[in-house]
Amino acid sequence: FEYDNDNENILYESVFSDFGGLTLQDACVNLLSRHFYNHSKELITDNMALQRLYDASESAILELSQGGGKDKNKRTNISIPYLSMDIKTMQPKHLEMGLSAEVLEQELNTILQHTTSSNDSNDNNALSTVMPKPTNISTLVSSMTMQALDQSAIHNPIAQIHKVLVMGGGGRSPIICNGVRDGLALIGGEAFANNVFVVPPEEMVEELVVLGASLLGKKIASSDS
Repeated sequence: FEYDNDNENILYESVFSDFGGLTLQDACVNLLSRHFYNHSKELITDNMALQRLYDASESAILELSQGGGKDKNKRTNISIPYLSMDIKTMQPKHLEMGLSAEVLEQELNTILQHTTSSNDSNDNNALSTVMPKPTNISTLVSSMTMQALDQSAIHNPIAQIHKVLVMGGGGRSPIICNGVRDGLALIGGEAFANNVFVVPPEEMVEELVVLGASLLGKKIASSDS
């Protein structure tokens, strides 16, 4: 995105298919489902129980996100009473599970690797064609950034990056933010990443999503006309 003298110009945009704002929550639900049901969340037939898993996952991610930083040993306890019923004893079953940021990140990386290998996730030219397939958030960010720079045809592109904003729910998650920062470091070094990486204040994280959508909408409307 280029902004100069009140002129707004989207140089390039892309979307990495099947991987977005809810993927971290999906990763947490996967872990809870395997712990409680011994199978993936896709096999859960009780919609109310599944919703309770998602609600608990959202709370757990917020708990793990408090304070930021790179402490992968940070833990939270997840408790969901009366989640199911034992059909043999007719007694209620409760979910009790501890979760660390490191385990959650590993599950997120597993989903990412499955996404890149199970379908044509680069059908919209989101990933670099000269870099290996991403295996974690940092390599995903570096691949998408290099592809965007290549497609935008900017001279000396890395030097033209002034700021990189993390918007939406990812802006509240240290797992996502640290992955983005590390991905930028892969292509420009630590000093570059620390200089350009920006996490907006809490109250602007969602507001910037709306602003970005409006700018893209204006471009689409202009192209259609």
